[in-house]
Amino acid sequence: MNILDQTDRTILCNSVSEMAASLDGADFAATMTAIAEQELIGALVSEAAGGMDLDLVSVAAIAATLARFHLRENFVDAILAAQVAELIEPEVCAALLNGKKTATVASAGSLFLASGKMSGGLEHVALAGDADILLACVETEAGQGLALIDLSADGIEISRMAGLDLERPSYRVTARAAPVIGEARGEAMATYRRASAVITAAWLQATAGYCLAEAVEHVSTRSQFGRPLVALPVLRDTLAGLQLKLENARLLVDDALVRPEAAAAETALAYAMSVCPQIAEKSLHLFGGMGYTWEVPLHFYLRRLRDVVDTAPAARSSDVLAPLVGEVA
Repeated sequence: MNILDQTDRTILCNSVSEMAASLDGADFAATMTAIAEQELIGALVSEAAGGMDLDLVSVAAIAATLARFHLRENFVDAILAAQVAELIEPEVCAALLNGKKTATVASAGSLFLASGKMSGGLEHVALAGDADILLACVETEAGQGLALIDLSADGIEISRMAGLDLERPSYRVTARAAPVIGEARGEAMATYRRASAVITAAWLQATAGYCLAEAVEHVSTRSQFGRPLVALPVLRDTLAGLQLKLENARLLVDDALVRPEAAAAETALAYAMSVCPQIAEKSLHLFGGMGYTWEVPLHFYLRRLRDVVDTAPAARSSDVLAPLVGEVA
């Protein structure tokens, strides 16, 4: 594993930031091609398989860097799919790394795998209409596992779901005795869950932090009745409470990055899912009526945050893990 020091990590994140800025308005295919050219898709893939084999701290830092550029779904889904593909089907992993194939990840729904055939349905699968490969959790006779699915295979039906977010459409994926590329369980499942939880929590925290920073800038520079809005005690109290929640989320992510226990990662994700949408929504409210216009794009980030929370598996929901995060709430 390549463990980057702070200087190298900063250089990498700056390069990623420049790439992301150049992709403003790019479609899914162009975005994934750029990410592949930067070799970011192989962030968690071993060097022997052509990847970068970065440590989770560095990968989480990249995810946080990409938060304000709306690329969380592309980046996180791609690297997690490539990580699992290396274990299941190296040829698929190679195709993902060089950009010949693209991948997305499903969180909500139920798939059942028996005798090599898969049946069931998934909902709110982002970008399934554009991607080639789907990574999904499946139920098997031996328990829960992961499966790589060719979205063009026989028995797979994809239909677009109604929604307000036209920039990131969601799809319903239905499988009727469809074949799978391969499956993985046990240690592969545990590795995937920890990486997914930590990286997603880092992205949630960074996204909420960006929204709060924008709100602080607004109330500090906009005046009303002859003084800045931040001079109002009620706004200062609100900002302090939001900053405290954000700091708690950051500390839990930092803790999860250095502790190998699955519970640390799940706790960080549970708390982030609980407070980060709140922080973004309150930040939006601090803009007043301006917060609901396209000129103030915080509503875009709020939709993304809520999307992650709404499509999270039940085992990761904040309700299930509330006892674990109650002390820092």
